[in-house]
Amino acid sequence: MLNLLDIDEYQTDLKYLLQFLNKDDSFFIRTCTKPYPGLLHAIISQNQTNQQILEITSYLSKLLRDNIKPRKVIKLNLEEVFGAKAPLIRQITQDVISRKLNLKKLMKLSTNRIIDVLTSYEGLNVNTAKEFAIFTCGKKDVLCLENFDFLIGLRLFLNKTKIS
Repeated sequence: MLNLLDIDEYQTDLKYLLQFLNKDDSFFIRTCTKPYPGLLHAIISQNQTNQQILEITSYLSKLLRDNIKPRKVIKLNLEEVFGAKAPLIRQITQDVISRKLNLKKLMKLSTNRIIDVLTSYEGLNVNTAKEFAIFTCGKKDVLCLENFDFLIGLRLFLNKTKIS
């Protein structure tokens, strides 16, 4: 059986994930229950190493002085901050500002409906929608079992485990 912890890439990712989750003042811990920042974090996390997630979220948090609001984000040079994810983040942010996408109402929908609404955006995958449903909406009827880092993060988050 392959032990993922024996692979250098996973050891590095795990180190950054633990560093990220153990920061009491991290972007994720401060914002995961707020609708817009929670969705933004889920998108940032999509297909990124934990080191990249930590770097992007730390940069964004400092840039906006921890005030992650759609009207502030849309004024940023999104390509510089988010790279290839800029078009997706721009579209979602514009929809939130124009009230085409009401995240507070979205959070009250069923898990399947949340996933349907979010995956209607090109570039936003099912795992990202599930992450938003779990961490931001507090849904307990969904798991993101395909993602190794997610499972470790979920265990640490739910157990509030501190690892030094």
